[in-house]
Amino acid sequence: MAKKIAAVLLILALLVGGAGYWLWTQLTALPDWYDSADMIAEDGSPQVDRDWVRIPNAEPTRESGKGEGAAEATGGEAYQLRNPHLRRKRGGKGKPMKVDKAIRASRVQMSGETIEGGAVLNLSDMDVETLEPKDREAYDRLTEAFPALMGRDVYVGIENATRTEDGEIVVNSKTRLRVGETRYSIASAAKRLGMSSTELRNEIEDELGKIDLPELGGELEL
Repeated sequence: MAKKIAAVLLILALLVGGAGYWLWTQLTALPDWYDSADMIAEDGSPQVDRDWVRIPNAEPTRESGKGEGAAEATGGEAYQLRNPHLRRKRGGKGKPMKVDKAIRASRVQMSGETIEGGAVLNLSDMDVETLEPKDREAYDRLTEAFPALMGRDVYVGIENATRTEDGEIVVNSKTRLRVGETRYSIASAAKRLGMSSTELRNEIEDELGKIDLPELGGELEL
């Protein structure tokens, strides 16, 4: 598996393989926030936050325990950034990602040093002509094997990553990859993909590094 394949394609290729009906419904489940009015600005356009916004009465971010799906709350106040992929396009410092055109909506939540976030995307809208040859090959294999993914919104995210004092997002042993309502550890995902945990971690952190997150209380120009 080539190192340069976009992280979102890696995750999808892992999780849709061999999916039965029940698992398929889990894979295609969308997060509650996706249809929330909170994601829409007053003028009807997608809400794009300039700074972290406190979430009233929010459930804290989760830390995974034993097993693929186990979790416990981290506690502390929770903050969110809505549609950070659009902030990049409007002058943010982050670099555009290969899947930007396929993203319907995105959201990042922070509680303490714990980060979780993801995007609802539709592979039909991906700008495949801009993909590198090996990325395009992975995309073609995925869509040919699972044509039902085309024209369907799918949530892809990451949970229990950590934000360092330098503002970098790093993957750790508690980090989980998520598609719909399914979750996998980095170690188990890497094994299924035929990669080392380090290779997969580096691939994911490279993609996460393209998201520019402001300091809590600081403002980012649009």
